[in-house]
Amino acid sequence: MSPATAVPSPASKTILVVEDDDMLREVLERILQRSGFAVLGAEHGAAAIECFRAAPIDLVVTDMEMPQSDGFELIAALLRERPDVAIIAISGAERVLRDPHAVERLGIRMLLEKPVSGPDLVEAVRRTLAPS
Repeated sequence: MSPATAVPSPASKTILVVEDDDMLREVLERILQRSGFAVLGAEHGAAAIECFRAAPIDLVVTDMEMPQSDGFELIAALLRERPDVAIIAISGAERVLRDPHAVERLGIRMLLEKPVSGPDLVEAVRRTLAPS
């Protein structure tokens, strides 16, 4: 991405990271914080919905495979509340990754394969938040 490309100021954007693995969630949060984004974390769908309702969230990064409520249920709930919310899903599940229509079917902006690298995550977030 060239320096002239319009990219939103990270400080003005809030990202909600939803991941049931505490260590991975903390790593993802730290990567995004170091890139200048405001970041909130949630360990499952119910906590994510609570955060989503309490704060102005610009983008949700969610795992697809979680024990209490999976990413499919969470994405559907978020889109019912705010159909325009940007969502990036991350997954290691073959059934999700090999579905050629997953992005369209789920209503998400992007699907990333686990393990996702820090630079790939930041680039995906920046691309997703960039004005169309």
